[in-house]
Amino acid sequence: MLASMAPPSAPPASAPTPASGETARTYGEVRHVLGGAAELRGALEEASAAGALTVVDWSIPTCGPCQRIRPAFERMARERVSVLFVGVDAAASAENRALAQSAAVRAYPTFHFYVGMRRVAELTGADESRIASLVDRHAPVSARLSRAALDMQAAISAALITLRSSCGSLHEFVAATRTLLVFVGNVVTHPGEAKYRRVRLANAAFQSKLGRHAGGVAAMEAFGFVKEGLGDDAALVMSETNARHEGLPAMRRLLEQALPPTG
Repeated sequence: MLASMAPPSAPPASAPTPASGETARTYGEVRHVLGGAAELRGALEEASAAGALTVVDWSIPTCGPCQRIRPAFERMARERVSVLFVGVDAAASAENRALAQSAAVRAYPTFHFYVGMRRVAELTGADESRIASLVDRHAPVSARLSRAALDMQAAISAALITLRSSCGSLHEFVAATRTLLVFVGNVVTHPGEAKYRRVRLANAAFQSKLGRHAGGVAAMEAFGFVKEGLGDDAALVMSETNARHEGLPAMRRLLEQALPPTG
């Protein structure tokens, strides 16, 4: 749950929290294991404590498919920074050879997927699309985000903290946030239609529920809107490129999940 969605009695957090029970730990590169079981266990425990998915790539130097999939695996690690990607070269040390045997790795490359110290999936073969599919299936929403999407999340969370502090009640804050979601939802649903990507600052619904609060415009900007024009023509406008930002649908879902249910 986003930190800025805390009720009035809770102190505001200074950093975004991806989802309930998770911490905002990021990695961004493949972690190579040389010390065998103890080192791998340490990595799994670290990821488990952070609520992160761990993907382990088992390989050997003489395996051609292992070498071909390596650049894609490294790219995934850079792009999916909330997932811990681990590389285990079974020939790199005696400890790693023993670890591969104990893990019953019989073919290379093999990929193991761990959540909370438990292996939840296994894949043999250098198939990038299947690896990505299993990451999407087993990672929390926030862990599927690229670095750009995580930057968007941080900006949104900061704006929402300001917005919450400027609202007189939780009810008022929820109404403002739901208004924000209406405008963002229109863009997500109709990214190619300019009329949904433009919100006049004088728009009555925007001003009465969102725009009049500190943080209201900043929240729109965090989602990708940009202020254009002056006076009565002033508007918040999102480019089609921003409307198709990979993080926009995920940020919308996180915000929807953080709000209390209606009714």
